[in-house]
Amino acid sequence: MREPTVHFLKTWPKYFLQVSLGLKPYEIRSTKDREFVRGDILVLVETAEDGRETGKKLAVKVTHIVDADENPELAERGLILPDVAYMTIERIKGSWEVPEQKPKRSDFCIPLMPYCRITQE
Repeated sequence: MREPTVHFLKTWPKYFLQVSLGLKPYEIRSTKDREFVRGDILVLVETAEDGRETGKKLAVKVTHIVDADENPELAERGLILPDVAYMTIERIKGSWEVPEQKPKRSDFCIPLMPYCRITQE
């Protein structure tokens, strides 16, 4: 098994927002072009559906992985797919990277979500 590394991953805005608010503590990614290990850092790069990067980035750490290579019995039963990593993640404090500005509440919150808050560590 290799040492943890940093991966830069394109992420659509709706999923980026869910991770940033703590509503989506997982990532499901293909392993056809890369390998993920516990401890890897995923830099989620918010990318519009047209492929344009918005400039927002968020770093998370992989805390657990379930994949077919290490869990063939789950794959045999059809509970997980081959070539896919199911990862739990946790946000790295202070990892907002917005070019030349601090994040604003309106950048990350859906209107009418009173519990939404941005911590700036």
